[in-house]
Amino acid sequence: MLACWPGTIAPGQVSEDLFDLCDMFTTPLGIARIADKIPRERFIDGIAQTSFLISDGSPSKRDAVFIYAATSTRAPSMNQA
Repeated sequence: MLACWPGTIAPGQVSEDLFDLCDMFTTPLGIARIADKIPRERFIDGIAQTSFLISDGSPSKRDAVFIYAATSTRAPSMNQA
């Protein structure tokens, strides 16, 4: 993933920690301070990763990413850090 936010995200940061596409929904809501709009009546896969993006060297909050095809797991990634 590439992220650019001049003045907030330091340029040149590189990390091998996990960041899933689902996190791209919850993270901006947290930044906008409207995370309370995330539905609570169903499970949401995304994890707010704001600290991972804006803090140089802060670890990802995600331990694993699971990719499913139909009813089977195809590509689990775990503990990449």
